[in-house]
Amino acid sequence: MVVARAVARSVPDGLVVAADRASLLPGRSSAVSTGFWAGFSAGLPTKWLVIGVVGWAALASGCSVDIPVTAAAYACEKAPCDTDAGTDTQTCQTASECPTGGACETATCVAGGCGLAPTQDGAPCDDGDACTKPDLCKSGGCLSGATDPCDDGAPCTADTCAPATGCAHANTTLPCDDGDACTLVDKCAGGVCVAGAADDCDDGKPCTADSCNKATGCVHANSTGSCDDGDACTEGDKCGSGTCQPGSKKQCDDASICTDDSCNKATGCVNVTSTTACDDGLPCTTDTCNKASGCVHGDAKGPCDDGDTCTKGDACGGGSCLSGPTINCDDNEVCTADSCNKATGCVHGNTTALCDDGDACTVSDVCAGGSCKAGKAVDCDDGKACTIDACDKAGQCSHTLTTANCDDGDACTVGESCGTGVCAGGTAKVCDDGNACTTNSCDGKAGCIFTGATGSCDDGDPCTSDDTCAASTCKGVLSLTIACCAKVGGVPAGGQCTYTDPGGRKMSLVPDGEFWMGCNSAKDTKCAASESPQHLVNVTGFWLDLVEVTVAQYKGCVTAGACVTPGALDGCTWNAANKGQHPINCVNWAQATNYCKWVGGELPTEAQWEKAARGGCEQNGGAAACKAAMRTYPWGETTPDCTYAVIFEGGSGCGTSATWPVGQKPKGVGPYGSLDLIGGMLEWVRDGYDASYYSAFAVESWPKDPQQSAIVSERVLRGGSWSTAGSTLRAGYRGHFAGTTAFAYMGFRCMRPVK
Repeated sequence: MVVARAVARSVPDGLVVAADRASLLPGRSSAVSTGFWAGFSAGLPTKWLVIGVVGWAALASGCSVDIPVTAAAYACEKAPCDTDAGTDTQTCQTASECPTGGACETATCVAGGCGLAPTQDGAPCDDGDACTKPDLCKSGGCLSGATDPCDDGAPCTADTCAPATGCAHANTTLPCDDGDACTLVDKCAGGVCVAGAADDCDDGKPCTADSCNKATGCVHANSTGSCDDGDACTEGDKCGSGTCQPGSKKQCDDASICTDDSCNKATGCVNVTSTTACDDGLPCTTDTCNKASGCVHGDAKGPCDDGDTCTKGDACGGGSCLSGPTINCDDNEVCTADSCNKATGCVHGNTTALCDDGDACTVSDVCAGGSCKAGKAVDCDDGKACTIDACDKAGQCSHTLTTANCDDGDACTVGESCGTGVCAGGTAKVCDDGNACTTNSCDGKAGCIFTGATGSCDDGDPCTSDDTCAASTCKGVLSLTIACCAKVGGVPAGGQCTYTDPGGRKMSLVPDGEFWMGCNSAKDTKCAASESPQHLVNVTGFWLDLVEVTVAQYKGCVTAGACVTPGALDGCTWNAANKGQHPINCVNWAQATNYCKWVGGELPTEAQWEKAARGGCEQNGGAAACKAAMRTYPWGETTPDCTYAVIFEGGSGCGTSATWPVGQKPKGVGPYGSLDLIGGMLEWVRDGYDASYYSAFAVESWPKDPQQSAIVSERVLRGGSWSTAGSTLRAGYRGHFAGTTAFAYMGFRCMRPVK
């Protein structure tokens, strides 16, 4: 029976010709065709591809299957088949009849057709490179082994490998080591290491025996015996522990008193002639030395010093120093006592005796500091203002009339003269110091007297008021007004005065002065009973935050450990993402107060907050005119909407259902530059709440800087919030809650006194 064969050949990657298994053997059962396919494909290498099959009908007609030469020739042409361009498939009975393949391929005969199968992995092969070993078969290919280092172990050869010829070993002339530690500078020659010159191992030390050991090299063994340590002042030197040890000290004493004996390490004993031993210390003897008889002391001649500084011209005689005459220590000064000290010489001690300075116009002259000092001047004053009194060389007084200016003895007159020989004609002295805070007067003996005065004055500074005399100086109280912004440390711009505190918070100046506090019923139709009556209040100027305290600012206080964490209910800004510049809320009155104290201020009072929101009488023509001018809203009389404030309009937060960052409504600016006074947050103030507080005093008799502190069961909040509308959005509105309350619509801002 003729069996159809499929032929496998290596082809380029990506070329795959597939055929239905059943179509390989038409008319045969699927079991037969499946068995054929499995038996064939089991012998193919991984990268071989089936590129052609021939059906049963083709074989039956006697057409053999061609092995394609190219990838395109994958089908047998119709008969006659042996005339096409392909190569006919070789038929076989056994594998020995089939051609062999590569180094790692084994010839096979499957179903009468020759083929190739991969040799078993690990079988030896040859990759054609003489420099790799061992080469082994892997998946039908020859896998190169490790590169052969070709090391022949010889130090004097250069080992290399060429893929075609294999290892080569060329001789070198490099330095080497012949293994003998007693030779130096060994060098390669003729492929072997040739020994260099012998090492003499001399260490230059006199007390070592030098030799060489071929295995270890130079050896320096300690020796014994005599040596020379190089010091001429020692003798009997001997070797010890490998070094020359000094012997005993050489004796250089020549037994002569007439020499100084010593030893020089380089040359040995030195004996120098000397008379030092014969010096008797006497200045009037000549000292010599005789080697036979010893010291000789003869009489010397000439000057000498007897040790007494009070003599001079001392001279030698009979071997001794004879004193000369005594020196004269008189310095011709009448105010010194002259003497002589043998050790130091002349001494001139100062005296305090009476003396004469040679001036007849002084009396009772006395010695002081070694010289004669003038005594008391002769008194020639005749008591007359119009005479010139003098003393001549003989000590006689003279009195000469003068016409010069004079002093009649009255400190309250000036311009006197001696025209008639008598001092007269003066005028009254003017005692005016130009100071409004002194009373001017004159005393005949003391002259002008300026006594401190009291009362009002003018210090000339437009930024002060209530100027008053104190300690002879006119002093006023600094006026905390917009006009005097720079004087109080602010920055004036656009009719406002701003200040940046050390923490970077911007504040505006609310100046000194009066305003009408309470609901202005002439403009506001929503006045509550607790907001009436209007009353005139005077407020000392202060700094007020431009905007409400933010989350980022409050976090600084919490981080510093000075504030506690606020509430975290729905709508609270503390724990909300990206709300650092939103107003802090959910804080109670105590938490707000504590923060303001931490930054160096306080919560504003009701009066301070309302003046900041409504403006003062200094803007509206004085107290009488400004009562009707008090604003209903910080910006004026326009009804609030989201153009002016963050309020409930189209839903809370201007339709956002959330808070806004501070300062986003510049059209809602207050009369002194503050923003968000209406809307944003209801703001805690310092006062406790008393519904009848506005009736506590007559409308024009209120105390300055009022604060309600008698009833504190509830605290006051001012301004509307982001979630409110209607009557709360007015400058005169007074909200009130327990101080422990903390909701999402409650915040605050701080004030700071002007220093």
